Amino acid sequence: MLHELDGQAAYSAAAISTLEYVAILAAPGEVPRLQGNGAPGLTVYEDSTVYLRGVSVRQGDDVGVLVSGAVWIQQCRIFNNSGGGIVVDGGELVLENSFVGGTSSDVPMIQIATGTANIVYSTIGATAVSTSAIECVDGTGSTIRNSIVMFNNGDDPNGGELICPNIELVNNALEGDFAGNVSLGNVSTMWFANFNNGDLALNPQTVPAILTTAATWLSGDPTTDIDGDPRSAMPGAADFAGADVF
Repeated sequence: MLHELDGQAAYSAAAISTLEYVAILAAPGEVPRLQGNGAPGLTVYEDSTVYLRGVSVRQGDDVGVLVSGAVWIQQCRIFNNSGGGIVVDGGELVLENSFVGGTSSDVPMIQIATGTANIVYSTIGATAVSTSAIECVDGTGSTIRNSIVMFNNGDDPNGGELICPNIELVNNALEGDFAGNVSLGNVSTMWFANFNNGDLALNPQTVPAILTTAATWLSGDPTTDIDGDPRSAMPGAADFAGADVF
């Protein structure tokens, strides 16, 4: 169980060595913070498994999370890391009910170099102009479902927010035109609490209704959102896309 430090201080970068099994769980009602200084906030080496829940990984000068093993990230906030949010380098990522965004040094929020990613009910937003939210060379074996994916580059029907051939897309909300998904067109930063600073909570006053029904809840999906607010939790029911509901 990981507790918040006084004054919102950060735990230093964590590195999980080969052949380890580790669970890093936030204490109830708390959001402890990891911050990398000269290294990723969290590095998971090959043949290791990590479960990360309820933690903030932010304001590091490298990538937020480097995945070379197996990592399950749930209800986390990964933002304002200069090297981007997550890099999958030969590992397996499951990202659920999480935010990945904020400022970065003109790099994608999520990069899949090699390995796979299964992204469900998450919100991914790139703020740097002309930078995609998610990139890979070959997305075979990876999926994005019930999520919001966007970038800060105006209306792009070609889907520049997502450059990842062969990835499976199901019931997401994206800016571009992708079959079987909702096309948002040019996303407004005003739909979110503080898009440019990585707070991707929905603003109930401005968010379009289409985001509240873009997803489809399936058996086994999370029954709450990133804050613990309830989802529809009925198989086949329309639901909010992304990590946040209101």
